[in-house]
Amino acid sequence: MGDQSIQIYCGIILVALFPLSVLIVLYYAEPGFPWHSYITLVMGYYAAFGIMLMVPIDIGTVVIDRRSTTTGSDSAYNYDKDSLTTIYNVFFTMVLVLGSAVLGFQEYYNTDGYFTLGGRLFSAFKRMLFDTFVPLVAGLIILGILIGQKVVPANVEALKLAAVIVTNTMYELGLMFLLGYSLVEYPRSLWHMSDVRVYLVRTQMKAASEFKAISEHQLSVSLVVADVLKTKSALVNYADPSLIEAMDILVSECPPEFRSDRLGKPATNKQGQVTIDTLANLRTRLNVEKDLYKMSQEKVEGTKMLAYRLEDIVAAMDNPSATVVHWSLINKDSTEGEYKWETVYKPVLYKIAAVFCATLSILSFLGVVCSMKGVSNGVSPYFLAVHDDAATTAGITIFILITFGYTVYIATWAIFQIKTSAAAELVPGRTTPEALSFNVRMVARLAAPLAFFYLGWISENGIRTGSSLYNDGPMVNGTMIATTIDPLTNATVTYNTTVLVSGAINMPSGFSNFYALQNIQAVQEIFGTVFPIILYIVLGLFVFNIFNRLLVLLKLGNYQFGAEIVTEEVLREGKRQLQRHRKGAERKFRRGELRNFISNLTSDDTENPGLFVRLFGSVFGRGATGHQGLSAEAMKAAEEKAQVREPAPLSGQVDKRAAGFALGVGSGWREHYAEVRSPGFLHFYKDRRAAEATRGTDPSYSSDPNTTIVDLRLVNSFAVAAAKGGKDALEMDLVTSDEPVKIRFKNATELQTWRQGLSDWKDFNSDFGNIYPNGLSQDAESGGYGRASQSSAASASASSTAMNPAHRNHSGNGNGTGANAKEATDLSQIVVDQDEDEDDSKGVRPLMKGMMSSNFGGGGGGGGLFGFGKKKNQPTESTGPARDEKPFALEGWLEKKGHGRVHLGGDWAKRYVRVDEASHSLVYAKSSSATEKPAGSIDLRMVQDIVAYDKGTGGADYSRFNVDAGDKVYKFKAANEVEGRRWIDGLNAWRDYFLLNGV
Repeated sequence: MGDQSIQIYCGIILVALFPLSVLIVLYYAEPGFPWHSYITLVMGYYAAFGIMLMVPIDIGTVVIDRRSTTTGSDSAYNYDKDSLTTIYNVFFTMVLVLGSAVLGFQEYYNTDGYFTLGGRLFSAFKRMLFDTFVPLVAGLIILGILIGQKVVPANVEALKLAAVIVTNTMYELGLMFLLGYSLVEYPRSLWHMSDVRVYLVRTQMKAASEFKAISEHQLSVSLVVADVLKTKSALVNYADPSLIEAMDILVSECPPEFRSDRLGKPATNKQGQVTIDTLANLRTRLNVEKDLYKMSQEKVEGTKMLAYRLEDIVAAMDNPSATVVHWSLINKDSTEGEYKWETVYKPVLYKIAAVFCATLSILSFLGVVCSMKGVSNGVSPYFLAVHDDAATTAGITIFILITFGYTVYIATWAIFQIKTSAAAELVPGRTTPEALSFNVRMVARLAAPLAFFYLGWISENGIRTGSSLYNDGPMVNGTMIATTIDPLTNATVTYNTTVLVSGAINMPSGFSNFYALQNIQAVQEIFGTVFPIILYIVLGLFVFNIFNRLLVLLKLGNYQFGAEIVTEEVLREGKRQLQRHRKGAERKFRRGELRNFISNLTSDDTENPGLFVRLFGSVFGRGATGHQGLSAEAMKAAEEKAQVREPAPLSGQVDKRAAGFALGVGSGWREHYAEVRSPGFLHFYKDRRAAEATRGTDPSYSSDPNTTIVDLRLVNSFAVAAAKGGKDALEMDLVTSDEPVKIRFKNATELQTWRQGLSDWKDFNSDFGNIYPNGLSQDAESGGYGRASQSSAASASASSTAMNPAHRNHSGNGNGTGANAKEATDLSQIVVDQDEDEDDSKGVRPLMKGMMSSNFGGGGGGGGLFGFGKKKNQPTESTGPARDEKPFALEGWLEKKGHGRVHLGGDWAKRYVRVDEASHSLVYAKSSSATEKPAGSIDLRMVQDIVAYDKGTGGADYSRFNVDAGDKVYKFKAANEVEGRRWIDGLNAWRDYFLLNGV
């Protein structure tokens, strides 16, 4: 029987490790995660962590076992060794199968573009086989050599050893880069974090790099979408229904903000034909690029929040009288204790942590030296600590858990410092299956090589020999063959003689017995000399930042490690983006505050309606019974909560360049009358008269073929072209995912005024505008910039004052754009706008369809977006349809997913669902009988969102939809997509009716 400490340790660790692995996957996985990925990812983490967690107890027990004085064979050691070797083999087999086959196949399957199950399975397998061909061939060659040289017999052990050699060689090389970087940079990064100002600058540099990466991924997605749309155009002459159906699926999965085919190319084969294979390849590209784009967006969110927090702390530190930190995003002051923590105590703790980690890194470097051939074991402090005569099993185990745990942590940390790691970024609750799978594969494949390399620092990986690997067995009598010369015959005579020999038993660790690389002489030479040298070379490259500089010089900047080298221009743009997003984040918080404010004051008492009802009754001229209007105090409180102001009007004469001119045709610059219409659409008209003729129409659409409309939400940046010939820069590019819109101004003052104004309107549109689903507009000159829509969700625009942008003012002009309009508060939009995504490229979803019809209505002296701030006795005109028209009755059978309990017959149950006008609610019951007591109800006035189910693959299943009531999300399923769309549209219409009519 072996050491019982192994049984106790394994009983605790291996049991606790499984729920830990489950929690990690559940914590990071996004909604709609494939069920099969949950299983394999949990198994992958479990096996990888299992290998690494066996190392401490392995060394802790074998060092103690060597203190025995047994000779010949030690049964306790053999039991421990065999037990641990078995565990290592099981985990390594799991890692090999999952990391090299299953997880890779799932990644290919989840992103594959084929439209049938069989097609996806075959294509995923083919792609995986192609990518693993080289390692597979290398493994077979090594296997042949091992068997041919009779290093191992031709059995499963030979196969395992070949796999160990291939994987260890490949990932040990990558490990040298990770450790060479992280052993230096991680302690240094902690030291930088102790200085808040330095930490802020580094965070701003990181944000600048990540914003730049988002633009690059956005461009990649736009190019793929352009190929999709161009391919759709090429399918006009095809009659194959399967191709048409596949194309419809492909188009439906394209992000709605990309709708131009200008730079696209049809997806055809070598014969110039569109086939199901070319469409599948195109869909695969779309899936991959969307995932990269999505994860790059998620990655920057954490950086933005950190930057804002650090800015607030620096602002407090720069204020001599400050005793608290004002958290600007939530408009709240910290306590004095929090101020001390952020400005005094936390920096000190960062310094202590930096010194501690730097010490561990220095000791690790000495351990690496110890692993080199010919260097004494005494060089490594790790070796001396582990093999100290006073060390105990528990002490050794804890020591290795700390030192090896540090090595594992910084190696994993280094993976996410690679600029190309956006695909592997882990974001709680929002990580794609591919990103999480990539992370699991990296951890799994690095587990054994990392353990092997660390054990070399304490001479326990099997490569080195010495007395430290033997027990304390005494000298024993042994038989030795001796020779002598017979004096009579001069012949050599052999005979047996008894001599004293060492009885010590060689006791290698369980890991070295399992890994068995010591059996290969070439491996001993390479891993004992070459890899430590590589690590020190990499160390030098990173200490002096030579590595990143070389990559930039070689035009390989996308492969940089850590703090990326960015230009001053990129850094300035990153800071500007941070400030712009900060404004949006602050406004989003205020919108949430306002919704809670109104919700808390809402009353169900029909005789005494709450503020919500009275407020909307006042806004739309329909006061509740007995309550005609809202008190001035309540109005003021609501406005203070909202703090929303429409930007100043922006219009005037500009020159716009025809897109065709950039291609060598066209007439170049042409004069246009430009005007921004609320909530943020830039219109280019032939002249001012043409603009006046379209007052009060949908701001996102124009029937005039000579008009160009740009949705400012889709503009990535407003770039000023470089000055030429010593003259002022007068040209500006509106950089979109398509070809930029080029504008020229009369003087530098106009240019700066327009640039700032367009940026303000972009922010306003991103926060309060609606997404129009019908795609990009058609430019009469170029074929299309911006977005255009004939959506019924919007029908009128607030007109802007025609004025010289260089001398704009806020005087009223009868169109609701004067000073009073600037004090307006778009309360209704804020109440219902619960979009959690502040990314400018996505805009804001319309949570109240049709609310812009009169909300952004022009004409009259209404002032403001919803009539707030209007002068008394001055009626508000509306050019849109009335909103008091009652929607059609909505009722029928649906399936509803249960909440909070175990369903033996499945989660879905049939319910008869209907809109009950009297209670303003969606009610559901087990039967259609009018006398049936409802099983539950949802107040539609408090519903935040009613949207189709997101399948997690970029598409939506309209046969299912979610009703988000804030504290709970109700899930329903219709018979088909047509029926599902009817319910989604109908419920949105009823919710709007209840809200806008104050009923």
